[in-house]
Amino acid sequence: PSIIAISGAVALSLNSSNSAKNVGLAGAVTVNIVDAHTHAFVQNATLTNVGAATVKAEGSAGIVSIAAGLGGASRGTGIAGSVAYNTIGSETAAYLSGGSISAGSLDVMAHDSTSIITVAGSLAFGGKIGIGAGIAINSITETVDAHLNRTGVNVSGALSVQALAAGADCPSACTLANHAAGVVIREVGTATCSPAQLRASIAG
Repeated sequence: PSIIAISGAVALSLNSSNSAKNVGLAGAVTVNIVDAHTHAFVQNATLTNVGAATVKAEGSAGIVSIAAGLGGASRGTGIAGSVAYNTIGSETAAYLSGGSISAGSLDVMAHDSTSIITVAGSLAFGGKIGIGAGIAINSITETVDAHLNRTGVNVSGALSVQALAAGADCPSACTLANHAAGVVIREVGTATCSPAQLRASIAG
């Protein structure tokens, strides 16, 4: 899911008197909240002779947010402000759970490319005082998971289990994911890879 949000406000005080009490006040606020869940999975299935098998989940939630305020008073005080608040919670998972698979190759991949682009600004002018402020608050929480859970796997070719988040380049993320898969696949039943195990695997 993607959101494009634009908010703006303009306030001008053009009173011709010389009073310093003339005020132009403007404010703009944009609030965007995204909660995205993307899952690709095979559960409790028996698959035989399927050739090249791929289970892939791609999450791509995005927000483009613009908040701008313009406040002015030709002979007094101009005040303008803008606030942009954007938050994305993204969960992307690709997995096999239970059952069994016999294939020429198996690729299980979860990829998340969640992003936020924000512009928050203000322009204030006044014959006496001009005050402008822009605030942008952005938060991204990503959960990216690729795994095998109690699945019997018979693969004659390549086996790849990858979890890739947008914060890492593809080669680095794939290297880490393959090390983690190598740790987990040696365990019995459901297993996780701890940071210490991952560091030990990388160190050799």
